[in-house]
Amino acid sequence: MVFGPQPRSYAVKVNKKAYKKASLQLHPDKLAQRGKVLTDADRQAFLRIKESYDTLSDPSSRAMYDTLGEKGYK
Repeated sequence: MVFGPQPRSYAVKVNKKAYKKASLQLHPDKLAQRGKVLTDADRQAFLRIKESYDTLSDPSSRAMYDTLGEKGYK
C-alpha cells in the first residue's frame, strides 16, 4: 500500500505528539520529581526540543528551516 504525502495537519499533529512525549521525558520539573539531579546536558536537551518544536510548528519558520537548513536558520 502506498501512502503518499500526508496533509499538513497530519504532520502538525505528529510533531505535537512527539514534542509532548519528549517534553514530558526531559522536562526539568519531571526529572526532579523522579529524583534525578539536573545537569546542564538535561537542560540543553529540553531547550533543544523546545526550539525544534517552535521552529517546526510555525509555517514560516519551517519553510525557512527547510530552505536554509539548521546552520543557515540559526
